[in-house]
Amino acid sequence: MRLVPRSLFGRLVVVQAVVALLLAGALPLLTSRLLSSTVNSFVGRELDRSAERIAPNLRLENGRWSFRRGFEPPSFFAPNGIRRFDVIDGDRRILFSGGPRYGIDFRELPLEASHAHRLANGIDIATYPLPQGGSGEWLVISSDRRRPEELVARLATAFLTRFLWIVPAFVIASLLLSLLLFARATRSIRRASSDADLVDANRLDVRLDWQRLPREVQPLAEAVNSALDRVHDAFEAQTEFVANVAHELRTPLATIACRAEEVTDLELRERLLASVSHAAHVIEQVMRLARLASSDDVNSRVDLRALALASVEHSAGRVFTNGRSIAFHDEEEGRPVVARGIAGLAQLSLDNLIDNAQRHTPTGTSIVVHLGPGPTLRVEDDGPGIAVSDRNRVQRRHWRADDRRSDSAGLGLSIVDRAMVAQAGRLEVGESALGGAAMTLRFEEPA
Repeated sequence: MRLVPRSLFGRLVVVQAVVALLLAGALPLLTSRLLSSTVNSFVGRELDRSAERIAPNLRLENGRWSFRRGFEPPSFFAPNGIRRFDVIDGDRRILFSGGPRYGIDFRELPLEASHAHRLANGIDIATYPLPQGGSGEWLVISSDRRRPEELVARLATAFLTRFLWIVPAFVIASLLLSLLLFARATRSIRRASSDADLVDANRLDVRLDWQRLPREVQPLAEAVNSALDRVHDAFEAQTEFVANVAHELRTPLATIACRAEEVTDLELRERLLASVSHAAHVIEQVMRLARLASSDDVNSRVDLRALALASVEHSAGRVFTNGRSIAFHDEEEGRPVVARGIAGLAQLSLDNLIDNAQRHTPTGTSIVVHLGPGPTLRVEDDGPGIAVSDRNRVQRRHWRADDRRSDSAGLGLSIVDRAMVAQAGRLEVGESALGGAAMTLRFEEPA
């Protein structure tokens, strides 16, 4: 049997029931304690005021205690009143008294250096030292709590004045408690929202745990999961289609290259072969990206130093043949540099940045691959660079700084950007210390 309902409405009912039960139990206890505290405080003050009126008007004359001439004690000290006074000595003998008889056993009454208030058998007793006698006499003021007729009105006023603060406090406490319990009741919805926030082009495997959700939102979670299934299938189909198209284009391109070799015009033949070579290169990159994008091992550890050295070594021949130079600079000075990612995608990204630098810079350009600081790789050159106004657009697939060029210069950076996103990293575009462009691959630290 489930104690917590599946239904969100049921959970709200349970929350309100719990709040009501807690308040129903707490309010009487708190009210009782507050009432008892109010009564004790109020009666204590009344006894103190009575002592302040009686004590100054007591006198000791010829060994006998009495009131000063002309002083009349308040009416509640009458024999049928609700308050009594006694003057006692150190041996607890009554020397002077007035008011109703309460039968107090003064022998058991502790006498302290200052006045004290206690409750015994329904009788409030307060003791005050009397300096007038000089022999350790005490004034005892007592009141019968069992006959509070004359105190009820004032006591009720004092209690209600204090109780008025309890009402808003309990309302606020009830609201806070309801919010706390409701937050716990809807925690599964927030958890599902966090799971849904993880979904992107590289995390299409995430699904919502609908069985833990309230019954009212379970159909929505199931619909979201079904939609994610369809998106995942469509994404897989699109990736496979792109790979197939790229593969099918390789044969026609090879045929075009063969036919271009037969062109007698040398300048035209070189342009045709260069275009075919570039198209073949782009197709190869698209095929590699399609193959690597299907990998789900995003949390593997990638040795960035080994990767960078391999890319520089692999690209050096092509870079030098095209009239540029390339070098490697290790800013981590031999310390291990490990990143979280996919080795194939990281290699593809760096290869594309090096290729992009040697393709779109003039002859004689110096290209430097930097490792660090931290899990980063940076490709710098001393070419013309990229204008500040264009840096936010370079990852677009068909962006070109020079619109007259037709070599799809932006496609390589678009591939790099997508490959880095697939690894939870990012591509940053800036200006190098050499004056040209700086392309930075910023990876995540390994878990």
